[in-house]
Amino acid sequence: MVLVSVIIPIHNMQDYLFECLQSLSKQTLQNFEVILINDGSVDHSSDIINNFVSSDARFHVYETTRVGQSMARKIGLDHSKGKYLAFLDSDDVVTSQWLATLVDDLISSNADMSAVGFDLLFIKRNGKRKFVQMNTKDSFSIIEGKDVLKAWISCDGIGGFLWNKLFKKELFRHIKFAHTDYMEDIFLINQIIVKVHILSYRASSLYHYRQRTNSSVNRSFKKSDLESLDYVYTMIRLAEDDEEMKPLAFSRYAKTTMSILNKMKKRDVLLNNQEIQKILDNLYVHRKYLQLKNPVDNLILLTMLKTRRIYILSRLEKGLINFKYYVKLIGGD
Repeated sequence: MVLVSVIIPIHNMQDYLFECLQSLSKQTLQNFEVILINDGSVDHSSDIINNFVSSDARFHVYETTRVGQSMARKIGLDHSKGKYLAFLDSDDVVTSQWLATLVDDLISSNADMSAVGFDLLFIKRNGKRKFVQMNTKDSFSIIEGKDVLKAWISCDGIGGFLWNKLFKKELFRHIKFAHTDYMEDIFLINQIIVKVHILSYRASSLYHYRQRTNSSVNRSFKKSDLESLDYVYTMIRLAEDDEEMKPLAFSRYAKTTMSILNKMKKRDVLLNNQEIQKILDNLYVHRKYLQLKNPVDNLILLTMLKTRRIYILSRLEKGLINFKYYVKLIGGD
């Protein structure tokens, strides 16, 4: 029986795909299959895929015609045979211990889901690689009961992504997939997390999250981004009347709102002003719950809620974020 199915949607990733698949082929865990969903690629991704499929029996490919990352994952799930499910983005890289650690931790903890740490992979202009650690310490913890939902809502350590996690396949029964490719991971995990009784988390950085200016996360603003914000608002509904979790949920919603506003040009703010004002009105009413970790972020948010100087303050926030990453990028050289 196949132990793990790794699902990878692919669309025009010729510059990064070989390194991604090569890192997967070198896993110390051997009992896994790779479900490649070639979603209408028109570059040389197909050639790279076919080379791996023809040389390694664990790799399988299914062709689709631009259904998007979320629905491509659903197709991968339908074809999967593994007891456990993992997901990998086709431009990222994993260490050789990625799968083995996820599996060992899940089984030894009798968990429904396991997660590991990650770092940010930057490629500098001179071609040199820079790994920015996102975990402050290398630790291991077993999270149970109510604390599972708390860990997910707080996004503390385990992250808001599919790709640094391993899931029991049974968790995906009766799960719906998003029809957008922005925050689709949150939409999916919101449904899964309520079924998780035990979660293991190891802070070791075993996944390298490549930073690209043209990735789906860093792309320009789309109207659907505001609609996807409702995926995060679901966390507030999950928190219900829990006074400990409500500040975490509202703060995450606020932080995600700021991230979307940072993508907007002045024209985007004007065209979507009515919807933005409704979002800010809701945050203002619940401002007692807003507790962003960074005090500067918190100050910018509260100032925005009071003054509604949306574009200027979002530019300031974006500039601070870019500066922070720049400092990390040049650090250690």
